[in-house]
Amino acid sequence: MADSERTKKIVLIAAGVVLALIAGVAGGWFFRGSEVSDLEDRVTELEDAGGDTESDEVTEADETASETDSEDTEELPATTTEEPTAADSGTTAVATERQPGLIVDVTGSSGAYVMRIDYVLWLTGPEAAAAATAHGDESPPPNDYYVVNDNPKIREFPIQTGIPVTVVTNDDGTSDSEGHTLTLDQWVAALSGPNASAFKASIYWITITNGTVTAIEAQYVP
Repeated sequence: MADSERTKKIVLIAAGVVLALIAGVAGGWFFRGSEVSDLEDRVTELEDAGGDTESDEVTEADETASETDSEDTEELPATTTEEPTAADSGTTAVATERQPGLIVDVTGSSGAYVMRIDYVLWLTGPEAAAAATAHGDESPPPNDYYVVNDNPKIREFPIQTGIPVTVVTNDDGTSDSEGHTLTLDQWVAALSGPNASAFKASIYWITITNGTVTAIEAQYVP
């Protein structure tokens, strides 16, 4: 009986040792498994972190490349082409005016005539009526025109050689409502001829280009 109990105790002890060994091994594997799991998680985190870092580096590189491309392809200011001025093209700006006046005289010789003229105001309509009233004359004026000559200043201009002259006075001093053309020499001669007063009584519109008379046209009045 004693041997039987002893044998049972030995079996129980052996079983306990085996169980303890099994438990230790299991615990060790559990512990190792936990460490392995932690290591795997850490590796995963590191890989993820590494992936993010690589992604960030690529993104920064892409952004840098994009900025560089943007600078290289930045639109240049549009080139503005200006029309050449008179100074740029080497030409002289043309100053032209057209004025009415009474011819005082024309001096000089053919090819080098010089005109002296007294500018007037040629008015029609309401302006003519107002001016006539201001000067104490009939208003509205007859034939609806009025000539004002309050400024006694005499102006002098060279005449361009060879230009024609339109006149409204015939050689005999009578009026020509249709008007006709004389050469410059003929007109100058008429201004000092037998009917000079008739030719000088006309109002002439003169065109002045850069200080030179380039056109002369008589104004017909009824």
